[in-house]
Amino acid sequence: GYAGRRLSGPIKNRTDRRIDPMSPDSIFAAPPEHDEAARFAHYGKILGDSPDPKTVLELCDTLNVCFMRLTFTDIAGHIKNVEIPASQFPKALDGEIMFDGSSIKGFVRIEESDMLLKPDLTTFRVFPWGNPEARVARLICDVHNSDETPFSGDPRRVLKRVAEKAAAMGYMVNAGVEAEFFLFQKDDDGGATT
Repeated sequence: GYAGRRLSGPIKNRTDRRIDPMSPDSIFAAPPEHDEAARFAHYGKILGDSPDPKTVLELCDTLNVCFMRLTFTDIAGHIKNVEIPASQFPKALDGEIMFDGSSIKGFVRIEESDMLLKPDLTTFRVFPWGNPEARVARLICDVHNSDETPFSGDPRRVLKRVAEKAAAMGYMVNAGVEAEFFLFQKDDDGGATT
């Protein structure tokens, strides 16, 4: 699987084909109507090795991205997101989208509820499913307090801090997600059984 994958050199995907960690295959899920060579040649040049807001906006325009999900996790590791329309993309890429932190279990009290989402542009992905004329993208974000200081309870920040401490001691932290899903047999009406 993908657990323990680092972005420090070539990696292998599920077919054991070596891919560059900054290729379009790892920067975003390119639309399926584009073959691999075209994705790499065209979209890789657009994003480059270190995406900036302008190039992400250009790519969103090129790929008909109409909505973006700004994702983060709560203290229990559950994925949360704030979905925004294209008109808010520049504001989001500048880290100016706020959300109510008191609505997230384990974050803050109501008095401290305003929180900011600061996107990591290297996590930009365009979902390959859905309407090609109105695609959805996502960015993984760091959570900050309203005064723009990093939120100490942000699980992503905590993981980064632990990884830095481990690296200083000569260790490498490998972390990954575990996707879970269920398969159901269909009943006579075509609905899922339990």
